[in-house]
Amino acid sequence: MGIANVESSGTSRETQYKSIQSAIDGIPMTLQYEIRKIPEFQISTGVLGTVGGEIKIQLGSNMGIKPGDEYKVVVGGSYEGFKDEREVGLILIKEVGPEVSTGIIRYSSIKVDKGVQLREIPRLGVNMDVYAHSYTYLEGQANKASSFLIGARFELTRGVYDVHPYLAVQVLADLGKWLPLSAVAGAQYCIYARRLEFGIRGGLAAGSNALIQILNEEFNSTDDPWFTHVGVSAGAYLSYLVTRDLKVFAEVQADYLFGILTDEIFGSYGGYQIGAGVSFKL
Repeated sequence: MGIANVESSGTSRETQYKSIQSAIDGIPMTLQYEIRKIPEFQISTGVLGTVGGEIKIQLGSNMGIKPGDEYKVVVGGSYEGFKDEREVGLILIKEVGPEVSTGIIRYSSIKVDKGVQLREIPRLGVNMDVYAHSYTYLEGQANKASSFLIGARFELTRGVYDVHPYLAVQVLADLGKWLPLSAVAGAQYCIYARRLEFGIRGGLAAGSNALIQILNEEFNSTDDPWFTHVGVSAGAYLSYLVTRDLKVFAEVQADYLFGILTDEIFGSYGGYQIGAGVSFKL
């Protein structure tokens, strides 16, 4: 039926065992995705009906369906032995029961009612956001008033519906502070309205800068990262689903990082941001 190839790698400064274990830990999620990409393993199901604007779908946890899964709405079938099928909509799974699941319509060019056919869209279960923000320092936090920030954010989407855990990495373009770097781990709450999506997010942050990372690579003999700052991050966003695989968004954000040291380079700093980005659904 098909061949699933999985590649995984791991690194560790400490022991070979840790590097091997890191590689092994990455296999299950990737292997499951590769298997679900094989057509014979993709779930095809149908709409049982609608309740309060939500879609009831045949099959549930008994077939491995999870919240956050997506299904395409398909019309057509076969003609003279040839496949004549078109994708006309997208359903997002909201809740999963033993044998019946509930979904919402993200978009559809036909009425989604009883008997409409759905087919699974295999995904890794992560959204990758790439963004750029203008950054305005809080008063008295830096020698200059503003800068800009670029970052990447990875949101877990499979197994969750409206609360998505995320991890972000960011770099602030301020040479006076040796290019501050930060990592944020948190969660965001999502509200869907067809192609539109609203949300708020918050998390805990840890940071350093390019100089510390150079020293870290050169002298750190452990897998523990070196940080010079800890803090918080919060924001809100509005996104639009352009295609089933891509979103564009605008967002506002505020970060504050407390410096462990009191030096000008390593002291506390914070600011508010406004920006935009693109989200790829992997």
